[in-house]
Amino acid sequence: MKKIKETPHEAAFIALTDRWRCAYSRLEKMKAPSRETDLDALAAMLISIEHSSRLSLKCFRAAEACISLASVRMFPWIDSFPWIIACDRMAESLQLGQKNLFDYEILVDHLDEPNSALRLWALEIGWFVRELLPPEQASAKLFLNVANTIAHTTDSWGLAATLFADKEDFYEAADEFDPEDFKEQYAERIAFYKKIYPLNWQAHFWQLEAQLRRRIQQTIEGPEQSLISF
Repeated sequence: MKKIKETPHEAAFIALTDRWRCAYSRLEKMKAPSRETDLDALAAMLISIEHSSRLSLKCFRAAEACISLASVRMFPWIDSFPWIIACDRMAESLQLGQKNLFDYEILVDHLDEPNSALRLWALEIGWFVRELLPPEQASAKLFLNVANTIAHTTDSWGLAATLFADKEDFYEAADEFDPEDFKEQYAERIAFYKKIYPLNWQAHFWQLEAQLRRRIQQTIEGPEQSLISF
C-alpha cells in the first residue's frame, strides 16, 4: 500500500511534538521547561487551532503523548494546556467522538495566577482561544489583574478587550468593575490605558503570534529558508 504523504502542517506538528517531548523528558523534577520548549508547545497548538483539518490521527496521538508526559509533573496544568487544546481541536475534525476535552473555565481560573510567570503563560494561551473564553468570568479575572498586580497588567487589559463586541462595551464593563482593593490604582490604570492606541495593549500577543508563525515556517522549510506568509 502506498504511504500517504504527510501534509506540511502535519510534518511540522509531529516535529514540534517530538522536540517538545525530547526536551521535556530530560527536565529535572522541579525545573520548568525553557522558553524555547514552551514556544514549541504553543506553535503546535496554533497549528491545531488553524489547521486541524490537515492533521491526522498520528498528530492526535502525539499530542496525547505530550499530555501523558506532562501529567506526571507536580502542576500538570501548566504544560498540558496547549496539548489538551490541540487534542480538543483535532478530535472534532478527525470525528473521534470526543468533544469538549478542554474545560475553558479551568484556563480562566488561572488567568489571575499569583505567580507572574504562570499568569503570563495563562494569558498567552488564553489569547489563542479567546473566542472560547466565557467573557464575564474571564474579564473579571483580567480586570482584577489590572487592579492588583504589577506585571503583565497591559497584557491582561489587552486580552480583556477582545472579549467584548466593541470598545464602548469594553470600556463600560471596565468602568463598572469594582475591585475590593486597589480601587484608586485601578482607576488610574484604566484611565492611562484608554489614552493608549488599542493595538499597543496587545503588542506582546501579536509579537508572540508572529514568533510562532516564523517557528512553524522554519519547522516546515528549515531555518535557512526565507520567511513567507503562513
